[in-house]
Amino acid sequence: MLKKITLAMLIVSLLLPAVVMAGTINLPQTGQTTTYATGDDGAIEAG
Repeated sequence: MLKKITLAMLIVSLLLPAVVMAGTINLPQTGQTTTYATGDDGAIEAG
């Protein structure tokens, strides 16, 4: 039983920093202001 608890704590201690340090990133805007065709790459999604 102690081995299972120790293993669980080890797994949590290895995975927790990855979750905590994961964050969001800011991607640059394309600068596209005009839509030329329906479904074109970078279609304007106002909102």
